[in-house]
Amino acid sequence: MRLDPGCFGRLFSGGDIYIFGRQAQSCLMRRYMLNLSDILVEHKEVESFDELLPLIQEVARGGERFFRMDVKPPYPDTPENWEDRLESAFSGLIR
Repeated sequence: MRLDPGCFGRLFSGGDIYIFGRQAQSCLMRRYMLNLSDILVEHKEVESFDELLPLIQEVARGGERFFRMDVKPPYPDTPENWEDRLESAFSGLIR
């Protein structure tokens, strides 16, 4: 496994790799967790909340395991229960 030196500051040689500190934990979360803000930046063509739901489903089917809603979607049609709806789309509870 190749590690990103930007995350860990330095790479350790040897059989085991030890990672210490909150900074390294934060970096691992960024690498293995999908953020809603990342989707919004990568897909600027999405213009409504209803267009966002199928995209979230597609990303989930692509193998992402963890999803973090770090921002509220900036669309005028974003409902009050937007977090529940995005979580349902990601976990496959809606079709």
